[in-house]
Formats: sequence, C-alpha cells, structure tokens
Amino acid sequence: MGKSADMLGDLPGRSMGLGPEWEVASSEFPEVEGGRDELHVRIEHVRGRAVGCPECGRRCGACDTREREWRHLDIWQLKTITHRAVPRRDCPGHGVRTAGVPREGDHGALTSLFEAQVLAMAMGGMPVSRMAATPGCTD
Repeated sequence: MGKSADMLGDLPGRSMGLGPEWEVASSEFPEVEGGRDELHVRIEHVRGRAVGCPECGRRCGACDTREREWRHLDIWQLKTITHRAVPRRDCPGHGVRTAGVPREGDHGALTSLFEAQVLAMAMGGMPVSRMAATPGCTD
C-alpha cells in the first residue's frame, strides 16, 4: 500500500499548512490486530531551516528535536496519528525552547474540524464514553 499511504500521508501536511521548514517524511499503515485501521504520518523539521520563536516570531536556528505524537482527525475513516520531531530553537531573546507546531489555528483545518465534532457531541449531551468511542478514543 506504499503509494496509497504516501498519498494519504500528504493530506495532513496540506491541512496543517506546513511551511517550508516542515515536511511529511513518511506515512504507513501499521498492522493493528483486532482494531481499526490506522494511518501513521511522520512530520519532520527540515534540517537547516529556521523556525519561528513562539514568543517574538523571530526566525531562529534549531538546536535539537523532541519526539511528539498527536491524534489527528480521521482521514478516510482511518484513525490518524501524526509523529513529529519537534525542534527546540535557540532564540537570542528567549533562550532555548520548543518551537511552535503547525497544527492549530487557521492552518489546522482538520484539527479544528475534529475539535468542532467533539464539541458538538458534548453540547448535544452525549455521554463521554460514547463521545470517545465515536472517533475511536477512550474516555
């Protein structure tokens, strides 16, 4: 399923508005015994590209990365997980801190839709256990 996985893997990158400092490095469908199918997407910082300081916006060099994982809105009914090597940037004014991750706000259209879906279920009085089961999570 290599080519299909790569095509699916590009969707989160497009939906998150990844800038030139980020890239979809890989995507795969790991075997999930007895569970829903999953899409795992690896997003990496492009080596040598500056990242913005979340406090002042200044473009700074990255000094290292930290592994992070997020649950993304399902893509084509596949539970979607993004894995990221998030850089820490060295801002002259604010020091070494973790860079912001493109997943929220105006660029995170699919993440915003996921949050809106969960909020609509909550406002409709759906029990937490049933809300969690809908996107394939647990309470």
